[in-house]
Amino acid sequence: MARRNIVFRFFSSLWRFVDESRRLTVNLIFLLLVFALLSSVLTSDSPAFPESAALVVDIQGDLVDQLAGDPLDRAIAEATGDDRPQTVVRDVVDAIRGARDDDRIKLLVLELDGLRGASLPKMQAIATAIGEFRSAGKKVIANGSYYVQNQYYLASAADEVYMHPFGAVYIEGYGRYRMFFKDAIDKLKIDWNVFRVGEYKSFVEPYTRTSMSEEDRQSSLVWLNALWSEWQQDVTEARGLPDGAIADYVENIATNMSAQQGDSAKAALAAGLVDELLGHEVIRERLIGIVGEDKKNHSYKAVNFRKYVGHARQNLDKYKASDQLVAVVVAVGSITTGDQPPGTIGSESLSRQLIQARENDKVKAVVLQIDSGGGSMLASEIILREIELLKATGKPVIASMGGVAASGGYYIAMPADEIFANSGTITGSIGVLGMFPTFQRSLGALGLNVDGVGTTSLSGGARPDRELSTGTRDMIQQSVENSYRVFVGRVAASRNTTPDEIDKIARGRVWVGQDALNIGLVDKIGSLDDAIAAAAERAGLGESYSVQYIEKQLGFRERFLLSMLSFSGRIPHQQSPVQYLLNRLDNQFETLSTLNDPGHRYAICFCEVW
Repeated sequence: MARRNIVFRFFSSLWRFVDESRRLTVNLIFLLLVFALLSSVLTSDSPAFPESAALVVDIQGDLVDQLAGDPLDRAIAEATGDDRPQTVVRDVVDAIRGARDDDRIKLLVLELDGLRGASLPKMQAIATAIGEFRSAGKKVIANGSYYVQNQYYLASAADEVYMHPFGAVYIEGYGRYRMFFKDAIDKLKIDWNVFRVGEYKSFVEPYTRTSMSEEDRQSSLVWLNALWSEWQQDVTEARGLPDGAIADYVENIATNMSAQQGDSAKAALAAGLVDELLGHEVIRERLIGIVGEDKKNHSYKAVNFRKYVGHARQNLDKYKASDQLVAVVVAVGSITTGDQPPGTIGSESLSRQLIQARENDKVKAVVLQIDSGGGSMLASEIILREIELLKATGKPVIASMGGVAASGGYYIAMPADEIFANSGTITGSIGVLGMFPTFQRSLGALGLNVDGVGTTSLSGGARPDRELSTGTRDMIQQSVENSYRVFVGRVAASRNTTPDEIDKIARGRVWVGQDALNIGLVDKIGSLDDAIAAAAERAGLGESYSVQYIEKQLGFRERFLLSMLSFSGRIPHQQSPVQYLLNRLDNQFETLSTLNDPGHRYAICFCEVW
């Protein structure tokens, strides 16, 4: 028996040795392959492209300031085709600016069929870069099959706008429409308990009403009309159209098409919105004539902006190495407590980035780039405190508002030394609300009942399966009212006025950037670049500084996946009506899922335009 045990142990040990050796060999081979791939991907200083080429900007999905989600999740979604495409504005702008002074880039081609959502300030940033490219004496051509509103805005910045003969330019202005759930909530026997301060704080209306309130309707029209006026002004100036041309095109589209026997493409051509109606093969031949032929791909010589942007940044002055830095901290998405992935503002994750800027001696000033409709009041307060601590070190802090910086988004901008907004920024919405749905009647309809006993009047009073207790209800309402007083008081202190004066422009009311400047909620109208320059000036840096984005640090696995991730280049197909409806519901519930404030207090604004 002892001998058998010795033999058994010997062969067991031998097998373990062989198995471990096999695993080690496989792992070593895998690591060698990984490092070989990384070396080939990451060590190239410049993308390989010809001496004469076009830079192709093919924007896909939504224009954003920061890609949303964990990088690993994005990589998997991209591979499976389940992603929600996004394009970072900074990538587009930096690529175009780098190409402006690159003698190899002869032409900029805008391929816009894949662009979906975009706020006006984001599009203006790209349009400005396009204008700078043109000012260098280089040509810009926009090519589209069918232009919808956002796509056409960017196309209008080009020297020439081409469209397919079977296309159209569909412009509808700005709208704000929401789905209202009150009837469904009643039928499902849900008690949607709502607490709020401010008659304009309309975020809760879909759960308490069947239609938009008159206060929200009138308030929304003010800023929607302001956005629409600015959109028209930008496009008419870019295209050299007479005043009112866009409004005439939109309001009389049926008449204009009738004059062209129902041909939408010819109607757009007659209105001066496009320059030529051309098939793709004609455009391809025309571009070959400008930059030469890529015989391998049977097309014109080109480099995609995603492959080019890294090279561009090596040559842009603002990214060159320096011992004096202006740090940009990006705050994008709903404001929630805890550690959150990019695209969501987590109180812990954003605080870490602010601390990093505070403790880095090379960082002399900070710009907080905000694109958020707000969220958790507690999380906003935590972030605000970190900004105050940053300022206490003597480092200037400038807030730069993007498409939206409202409610909680405005809250975290308040402590800044200066607040910059774009003229089309949606801001304000100074107000606080609370929501706590309970489902005891829904469960009862299914034959499920909850009962028990507690030691105080608050015991079990905040359970979603029981009716909200009177004490809990009063506590939340008083907390919401106090939070509003704190909000208004903080705004008054930061803007050097009184709470009563702020209350007149608060109560949840939304303002567009220029109006916010007129009433004193922001200090200047300007872009992110303007905010960066102001931060450098306040820090006394002159022209000798560089810009560094402080972002979440990625682990080796994430860096490897991102380096291996090659954008597929597919164009997102247009949503069907059913897909649109399902996506709107999904977005609504996704927003609700981020409401994690333990005190159920939210400074949040529904500021989307459709």
